[in-house]
Amino acid sequence: MKKSGLVINKDSNMLDILVIRESACGGKCESCAGCSGEDKPLIINVKDDGRFNKGDRVELNMDSSTVLKYSAIVYIIPIIAFIAGVGCATIILGKYNIKNSEFLSLLFGLLFLAISIFILRGVDKKVSKNTNNILTIKKIN
Repeated sequence: MKKSGLVINKDSNMLDILVIRESACGGKCESCAGCSGEDKPLIINVKDDGRFNKGDRVELNMDSSTVLKYSAIVYIIPIIAFIAGVGCATIILGKYNIKNSEFLSLLFGLLFLAISIFILRGVDKKVSKNTNNILTIKKIN
């Protein structure tokens, strides 16, 4: 996955890079109800290795399989946690003939979902500190 961007800020060891996110259809179809037809800006913070200055045009590159892997983790793990929470609660509460077991199962599912999101936030913080192994940046002339 390649994106071009512009270095808009350079602090001591961090760069702020402005990247224009395009919609899946390219953002050129105003007749589509799925998007507004406008590109959305995104600011990415990355570690500076001293090669870039404010105003430089850069190209960000990330392996597509890495993008898909992280996307799958972010979306699939919470769904699995929710289903596991509902399933476990349904089985356990069903054995004891507890009233409102469906509602309690839903609450357990939401609890498992919340726990998975907190775990993913911790993983995200760990991964974001090590972006140099995931994201490569090169200057565009």
